[in-house]
Amino acid sequence: MLDKSTIAIAILAAGRGSRFASEQPKPLVLLRGRPLLSYALDAAKQSQIGPTMVVLGYKHDEISSVVENSSIIYNPNYLTGLSSSLHSVIEFLEPQNSIQAVCIGLADQPLIGPDAYRSLASSYQKGSIFSVATYQGIRANPVLLARPLWPEIAKLKGDVGAKALMSNHPIVEVDCSATGNPQDIDTKEDLLMMNKFSQETQLKALLDRAKKPRYRGKTETIDRSSCLHSPYCGDIIELSIQLNPSEEIIEDIRFEGESCLISTASADLMAETLIGKTTEQALSIAESFLQMMKGGKSFSQENKNFRKLNSMQAITNPLRIKCTKLAWYTLKQALENNTC
Repeated sequence: MLDKSTIAIAILAAGRGSRFASEQPKPLVLLRGRPLLSYALDAAKQSQIGPTMVVLGYKHDEISSVVENSSIIYNPNYLTGLSSSLHSVIEFLEPQNSIQAVCIGLADQPLIGPDAYRSLASSYQKGSIFSVATYQGIRANPVLLARPLWPEIAKLKGDVGAKALMSNHPIVEVDCSATGNPQDIDTKEDLLMMNKFSQETQLKALLDRAKKPRYRGKTETIDRSSCLHSPYCGDIIELSIQLNPSEEIIEDIRFEGESCLISTASADLMAETLIGKTTEQALSIAESFLQMMKGGKSFSQENKNFRKLNSMQAITNPLRIKCTKLAWYTLKQALENNTC
């Protein structure tokens, strides 16, 4: 079995990002309401492969404010090019004898998934010291560099990365086509296209869920219930909740009523997220969701159900945003007042 503690993941975010043409550091620009860097860090942490770190340089003080549960490596030489960030990673890891390999990812590739890192880690377990992710046969990121390669990496100069070593070593190509997409964001136009693509993808997923909801109906036992009518669109959500009486844990949630596709999708996601939670946790999550839909903070990406809740941010029409909230207000009424 792979000892994941021997592999680190480093996200490179030190560069100026001159092609983006903005005074704001590129890792902090918003994609679907979240800093760009957060996507790369979340994928690294979700892979559960070992310690995660991020290399910062340009405006590092600003960027460090969004880094959580990851080590920060400061690269004072970021203006000299990509190789300086690789040097910083190696210098940081060299004394840590337990770390035998590092996966390198980039902060401006938000669609790289955690399975890409897991696949690279698997290739290391099978004996590879130099692995690269491929997508439809094209080499991209992330890459895995084992300790035997580190002395050569330390000698690289200028704006070059691990690609400069590929002609000197056998490379293991790891097919990551099904794990994500290596599309990067270099310019503001790239960001606009990515936001449009992400919104369309999220809306399609919500539409599919609304057409085939998993939690429509009534619970076998109704311990709490409520119903609400929206004066804005006429939607009605009737909620029934089954509890474990000794621990106040939600065992099941079901909904009925006449509701639009958005209300239905939101109610279905709510049920999926809250089953297994205590009533206190459910109320806290409900409040966080309602705040998010008012423009507040997104949910953590580390929980897959919470990530699904973030997809509701694809709804931007003010009247439709009200539809996303109806089931959640119904839930609050059921848990706080138990009325219908």
